[in-house]
Amino acid sequence: MVRICVIFGCGNSTKHIDKWLAQLCEVHGLMFGSCVCKPPFSLFPFPSEKKHPYRRQAWVKLVNRKGTDGKNCKPQTYSRICSKHFRDGEPTELNPDPTELLGYDLISTSSKGKLPRKPPLKRCSPSTSEKLEKAKKQKADCPEAKVPIPASFHTKIETEDYQPEYTPAVDHSYGFLGNDCTSCKSKNDRISKLKERLNHLRTKSKARSKCSSRSYFSICNIVLKSDSSVNSYTGIQSRDKFIAFHNFLLPKVAKMRYWYGCKKSSPRNTPRGKRTPMKRGPARNLTAKEELIMVLMKLKMSLTMAFLASLFFVSGGTASNIFTTWIKFLAFELKPFILWPDKVQVLTSMPPSLKKKYPNLRCTLDCSEIFIERPRNLELQALIWSDYKHHNTVKYMVAIAPNGMISFLSKAWGGRTSDVHITKESGFLNLIDPHDLILADRAFTIKEELLLKQATLEIPPPSKGKEQQAPEEVGRTKKIANARIHVERAIGRMKWFRIPKDTLPITLIPLVDDINTVCAALVNLRSRLVSL
Repeated sequence: MVRICVIFGCGNSTKHIDKWLAQLCEVHGLMFGSCVCKPPFSLFPFPSEKKHPYRRQAWVKLVNRKGTDGKNCKPQTYSRICSKHFRDGEPTELNPDPTELLGYDLISTSSKGKLPRKPPLKRCSPSTSEKLEKAKKQKADCPEAKVPIPASFHTKIETEDYQPEYTPAVDHSYGFLGNDCTSCKSKNDRISKLKERLNHLRTKSKARSKCSSRSYFSICNIVLKSDSSVNSYTGIQSRDKFIAFHNFLLPKVAKMRYWYGCKKSSPRNTPRGKRTPMKRGPARNLTAKEELIMVLMKLKMSLTMAFLASLFFVSGGTASNIFTTWIKFLAFELKPFILWPDKVQVLTSMPPSLKKKYPNLRCTLDCSEIFIERPRNLELQALIWSDYKHHNTVKYMVAIAPNGMISFLSKAWGGRTSDVHITKESGFLNLIDPHDLILADRAFTIKEELLLKQATLEIPPPSKGKEQQAPEEVGRTKKIANARIHVERAIGRMKWFRIPKDTLPITLIPLVDDINTVCAALVNLRSRLVSL
């Protein structure tokens, strides 16, 4: 709020003090804001009505500002009186009231004293011919044009070096250099130093503008610094593997089309039916390597979009569009890395420990769950509630080959869905061949479905309603548990990426299948889970 002096004709306010603070002090060579010089005036508020009512009424009478009703105006919260109207420069005990330059001798500008305004005169713009005639007439009437220049003046200029009587050296930036004033010299010295500083900053800014602002703080340099940093930030084991992975995706990234929402797509620059080798839509804010690192950091560290946007110098909407586009693109490109091997491949890559126990083993099954935020719809809450986890979850099934590679991954279902229903609806049973052996948990009661495929199911013996198992059942349970531990380890590798380990936001629920696919494919790209 601008505080202004209420004395008629004064107009001193805090705006003038702000302008004064932004000026340079001639004596000390500093800005007035950091200088010891006092301001040109000070503003004092009216006395309080509770503590000094009589003094307040005296100030109001001395100000004598009349309102429309003819009475003295009441002071507002922004009403002030500057120091120029006090005899001592401020309210003191001897002179507590404003008595100087109260503006009584000025003409009142109230609405009653105003004279009616005269209507403006109609003026016609003169034509170009009239302007030329007027200019010729003024030139002819000019007395300087009629004074002849003596010939001796021209000869003097041609023969001698003409020098005027007073030719001060003018510095167009500020003042006269020829002046012997100490203040002017100090000002000129200060100006020359500021000019040198400005030129230095300009050259420095030109050098910085040649390279991007991200080159001084490039997240790529931090992530790709060493193998350990690549592993901790992206989930890929080494720097060489990341570069090879980036080079594998780079030819297809150029044609990638970015996601802009369900109702909005990227602009089509070419007619329908014609394709261009370049990417459609606007130019990239980031390079392909930076976008890939952003997506992998989101998967590995579960960072928020706002933090990633500030880290990569983009907006939150741009970061979200990049993540949605890349996660779908990576899921499409990496899905072939989750393959179902045939029997010959399974037998050649089976570890000796499992080959002795289960020579016909084809895969091991298990289900895992991801915590998600609770939706507002009560029906959806009931569908995704998990009695096992006591949380809203989505459930998916994982099958691994005997060597530990993830060979099958189902779509995500609500946490209320049973393991048997996911197994039947996922299409897993269509991959089973005769004489296959499937290891699973007690919840996978699919023995009859596997018998139709001429396959067998190996699950731990039931323990419900029994106080103690028989020694044979204990040995069988231990044998199956030693073989099934590898599927738990594979799911644990998938949850090295913190985004399926933490609570998934509602906005990422449509991408949960793509996220699981990318995490499972990146797990398969790592070293072997089960050693031979």
